[in-house]
Amino acid sequence: MDFEVEMKKLKDAQDYYASCGVTTAAEHLAMPAKVELLQKAAEQNRLYLDLVVTPAFIMAKELLGTGKLPWRQYNNHLNFVGLKMATDGSPQGKTAFLSKPYHTPVPGCNSDCRGFPNMTQEQINQLMLACYKNNVQLYSHCNGDASIDMMIKGHQYAIRTLGDSATDRRTVIIHSQIMRPDQLGEYKKYGMLPSFFTNHTYYWGDVHIANLGKERAGFISPMRAAIDMGIKSTNHTDGIVTPMDQMFLLWTSVNRVSRNGQSVGAAQRITPYEGLRALTAYGAYEYFEEKTKGTLETGKIADLVVLDKNPLKVDPATIKDIRVMETVKEGKTVYKRESAK
Repeated sequence: MDFEVEMKKLKDAQDYYASCGVTTAAEHLAMPAKVELLQKAAEQNRLYLDLVVTPAFIMAKELLGTGKLPWRQYNNHLNFVGLKMATDGSPQGKTAFLSKPYHTPVPGCNSDCRGFPNMTQEQINQLMLACYKNNVQLYSHCNGDASIDMMIKGHQYAIRTLGDSATDRRTVIIHSQIMRPDQLGEYKKYGMLPSFFTNHTYYWGDVHIANLGKERAGFISPMRAAIDMGIKSTNHTDGIVTPMDQMFLLWTSVNRVSRNGQSVGAAQRITPYEGLRALTAYGAYEYFEEKTKGTLETGKIADLVVLDKNPLKVDPATIKDIRVMETVKEGKTVYKRESAK
């Protein structure tokens, strides 16, 4: 690996994220080589955006309780915030683990096709116990409701084993897509946080309706229900799975319209203001950074973005057309759109 070539890629990526109005970026499921590379980059001051990183769960034995990483501490803009696991696949690929079958044929499966988990319940239990014991935040990729059930059971096992249900752990269930209303109640009860992926309503909404039926498809990324329950839910693009475009992401959460113009769960639409909070204040909360980021207040870091239109005042259908004009990181402009563009 040519270090300088990798650093050029890192610089280009930061420039791109800054142009999208992002001041805190995330690198999830980082493998050992990536962890080492980012540590070296931080040592050489190659980061100007904050980068929160979750090493892959396969590094658990190496990292938990060993002191090798300074968890939740910034070092020249680099912050290892927790471990990341992946419990299932994708709904569009029909590998998300569901409690009820897909409605359409699944390659390699003849009947009762529900996808599959990537980990056993015992593996999840022990990993969650190890993270909780060492006070390391846990993030998990879960698309299907059956995989979410496994995470809830793992949480219950860990807190029961430790005899500790009071610690604020903020376990994050990334995607939380094909879920049930009762699972939101469990999130609320246990302080678990969903990081939704509303871009799915546009990019794969038509496919989800065919594969899951309108009822289940209409409840994917249920931000309205979560907000109404007082759950601090976030929203993400899963770049590069979908484009890094925060205004388009906001648009999908507010409108929930598919490529073919179908409504995908109109009851789960949220307001532009609620959508903005999911991208700012609640993002900071998810990373335990609500005291320093997420809102414009005296004493907080001066991270902000200037837009060409106010998302709260335009026609909600046009939010996706709003452009980032300037991005400010810690009071310094790191991106400014040229007027001719």
